[in-house]
Amino acid sequence: MLYQTLKYLIVRTGVSLFLMATLGFFALYIAHEAVMPDASYDDSVLEWTIAGVCVFLGFFVYGLVGEQLLLNAIHGVKDPDLGKNEDEAIRQYEHALSLTYSSFFLPRKSRRFRAELVHDYAEYLLAAGRMDPSATKVYLKAFLQNPRDSKFRAPLVAILGNWSDLSEGEIDLLLVILKAEDYRDPEIVGHLTSVFLDKKQFTLKTQPLFLKALQNRGERAGQIVEFVLPLLLAKERTDAFALNFYLEALPFRPPEEQTLREVLGRSFHGGQWRAADSALHERCGEIFAELDRDRQEAIARSEDEKRLRASRKFKLIAREDLKELEAVKGRMGIEPLQEPVFKSLFVWLKQGLGYALLAFGGAARSFASTGIGFKAASVGLAVLLVLGATQFKSLKEGLDSIFQKPPPAEVPKTPSPEPVEPVNTRKHTVQVAAVLSQGQADRIVKNLRSKGVEDLSVTTSKRSAGGNWYKIRAGNFASRGEAQEFADQLMERKIIKNYFVLTVAPK
Repeated sequence: MLYQTLKYLIVRTGVSLFLMATLGFFALYIAHEAVMPDASYDDSVLEWTIAGVCVFLGFFVYGLVGEQLLLNAIHGVKDPDLGKNEDEAIRQYEHALSLTYSSFFLPRKSRRFRAELVHDYAEYLLAAGRMDPSATKVYLKAFLQNPRDSKFRAPLVAILGNWSDLSEGEIDLLLVILKAEDYRDPEIVGHLTSVFLDKKQFTLKTQPLFLKALQNRGERAGQIVEFVLPLLLAKERTDAFALNFYLEALPFRPPEEQTLREVLGRSFHGGQWRAADSALHERCGEIFAELDRDRQEAIARSEDEKRLRASRKFKLIAREDLKELEAVKGRMGIEPLQEPVFKSLFVWLKQGLGYALLAFGGAARSFASTGIGFKAASVGLAVLLVLGATQFKSLKEGLDSIFQKPPPAEVPKTPSPEPVEPVNTRKHTVQVAAVLSQGQADRIVKNLRSKGVEDLSVTTSKRSAGGNWYKIRAGNFASRGEAQEFADQLMERKIIKNYFVLTVAPK
């Protein structure tokens, strides 16, 4: 699962970065050199838009393409003709299965597609009569998906039926097959019992086999009694498996027969299985009835004394068990749950979150059932809306700096000339633009110089919204009239569109 997730993220991120380095660079080049070669503007909005489109193509469109490829592959083997082009059908099934392991899908989605494909693939191979190793592996995958489906059991048992050199995994597979059919195959039960008996292996997974083999009265039933019975009596086991084994072992007249009858009689008199397993309780009752009167009374006295000695000698329910007991009573409806206010609020929030997740899941399933065109259009619109919302302010400021007349600059205060000073020290300049970045200002200065405008300078001032204004000024004149005439000439030559004559202090 982790490998599939990492592959999904790494490949899609790589595709997005590749598109940014190729398609994104090409789009920026076209915008700057072909569409608007002489324009000066802040291209951060364009860059973010291109990045969003590349991520959209690398993540979402890439997944849509992969899903469509898989659907096309599945459609190619929707109803294959048996007996014709079997190799081509198998190749298409294998190709479709390989797509489910690709970076197109996350683990959960790939498993869902793969489960459907494996089942159909196994049914096709079964109908085509394939029994080669590759087909058997497909049968195994289909069986493990649904062990209760018996149609794939036969080819697996046929492969494992020679009972030679079985690995641990193959033995476990046979145990799963037996468990799925409630140990109804005496041949497999007998063979596996012999394997575990030779290994002297008595565990939780082997004890049902020993019991079933004993019930089947196989060839090695006596050896099973000799091996298992002492182990059970040594542990003084009286669980359901042990009692059933004692009952099945009695016909073999083991040396411990009298002990077995007493254990079964005590279990009947104690009544532990009367409600849990009535059939087992009745069989124990039959053994108890076969005992003589004195033995029955001795067992009854012994059990009564045991209950008296054991009564209330320890505290059964601990404090933490009481809390769990209260919760169980509430879940079973025996008593309503009494929860503090903060717990009720937590439950309310949890339920609300659950309803929200259910609604979101329903919407996601509805979206997944739509066509690819609708999916692509919806996701593209969402990406554009997010980019527009995040970049609206920057876009507005950029457009204002390009198409609107900049606000009048603050005229610096100059001291009044002394009455006795005859020379006018004020200077005049023409402000031709005000932009938001140094890069824009440099491009405008370069453009103006290429058109023959000299004596250019760039000054900065603080913006009320934050940041700086970069103001481009041309000329340095002794009178306002000269500055006005210079600006009008630039307007006539269509070098500038707007201007503003400023009076500034001399440098």
